[in-house]
Amino acid sequence: MLKHLLLEGTTRTTAGIYGGHVTGYNLSPRLWARGVFSLDVRSLALFRMLLGSILLGDLAIRAADFGAMYTEYGILPAASVAMSDWAWSLHMLSGAAAWQAALFCFAAVSALALLLGYRTRLATVLCWILLVSLHARMPLVLTAADSYLRMLLLWSMFLPLGDMWSLDASLRRRASCARRELVLSMATVAVMLQICIVYWYAGFSKLNRVWLDGDAMDHILRRSIYVKPLGDWLLSYPDLLSWVTTATVVLELVVPCLLFIPWRTGRFRLAVIASLAAFHLGIHLTINIGLFAFVGFAGLSLLLPTGIWTAAPRVVQLDTQTRANQSWDRDRSVPRGNRLSDGVCLFFFIYIIGSWDLSTLRYRDNMPSWLEPVGKVMMLPQAWGMFQTAIPRDYWYVYRGQKLNGDAIDALEEGLLTDSAAARRSEAFPNHRWRKLHARLVDVDYSQYRQAVVDHMLQRWNNRHKAGERLAVLEMYSFTKEVGRDAESDKVGVAPFARAIAQPPMSPISE
Repeated sequence: MLKHLLLEGTTRTTAGIYGGHVTGYNLSPRLWARGVFSLDVRSLALFRMLLGSILLGDLAIRAADFGAMYTEYGILPAASVAMSDWAWSLHMLSGAAAWQAALFCFAAVSALALLLGYRTRLATVLCWILLVSLHARMPLVLTAADSYLRMLLLWSMFLPLGDMWSLDASLRRRASCARRELVLSMATVAVMLQICIVYWYAGFSKLNRVWLDGDAMDHILRRSIYVKPLGDWLLSYPDLLSWVTTATVVLELVVPCLLFIPWRTGRFRLAVIASLAAFHLGIHLTINIGLFAFVGFAGLSLLLPTGIWTAAPRVVQLDTQTRANQSWDRDRSVPRGNRLSDGVCLFFFIYIIGSWDLSTLRYRDNMPSWLEPVGKVMMLPQAWGMFQTAIPRDYWYVYRGQKLNGDAIDALEEGLLTDSAAARRSEAFPNHRWRKLHARLVDVDYSQYRQAVVDHMLQRWNNRHKAGERLAVLEMYSFTKEVGRDAESDKVGVAPFARAIAQPPMSPISE
């Protein structure tokens, strides 16, 4: 079993290339590309199902904040969304709750169709359109996971995700669904490089003092808005955190490179998948960053080598009778991609790479005017410098609410008022969308949204509590403090952000 698991074998006649038996490095570029960039159709099928599940989960989380974030009566009405030229969103056509609900339902149906593999290509396109539209409607709460999911969906439109384990394959009984194990096209090249770019970009952005000196993880885990209990516990082991900081940079820069070694490719793929999956799991257990780990797992599932599936039970293998009747020539087992789709994928990929100033990892300001609409319409801009600065400063929020009887409470924690950072855990926020929103509010560039957030928090509190517990006034404060081993002061800075008064004015309850 272990032998089969580690084998790269994709076809019998190409085992010398893909089966891990190459003893030299004199492969032609064509054979190297086939060995490295080919993807198994069963891995594509698993990837499809994971994408559909993540989309449904994301919609469920967003639906919990439907009124607050996607209607005209929420935090960000459509008129307040700053959209650049050529940007678009179906969700901006109307702020009516019925229209937004219809789009949410349509997105859920499309995601379910993708999960089941029904009209897979059309479902993928619809999922991408609705996801881009949703992202443009509420940019304040977007995270790196959203960008990653959006890009994976973009490349998925050009991949045969429905060739295995799908309703399309079962209902149509297409011969092509059983004739090939591997797929090689510009889309497979682009999606693999996209996965690598996420880690490479993140790694290069961390080549600064705080990461190279080993202090970054200590600073990150002291941010109350993100940290989980396990992250708190790890702060007791500074030497371990220093090692993890250095290992993170090395892993992001080096591990993805192993995918391009043309010798024992499957073994290296398994090593890459195991390393990066453990990396994502570690982040997920210590820091609250939403769906990034799950999107990362979905991307890694694409890379599962054929040896995994040949070692699996027969139920997940290709039809054995079809395999016996196949001619195992190289061109049929690794079919060429469609020229039109390959050309479109190549254009998008060159655009993405060409839009970066690689010396600063920032987007160019001097893109040709005729090319600018492409990136904005397709929402191609992406940046992966997660926690690249790791500033040694903690910040947290206090929502000071005054009841009608004069009592003061913290409306965020729904408990007694305190300015202690130790009491502020990331779990105080309903979900990662609210966490990301408050992370942005610290920045002066987003200060215009603070009042709308406080107004909503006051209204939400009063709608959820009885008359005696309602608030007359709600004030939002930001607390900051230097953290880390080199912190020079324990002093806590306080800044009032916004103040909201209940409307209509409420009279104090008479004794």
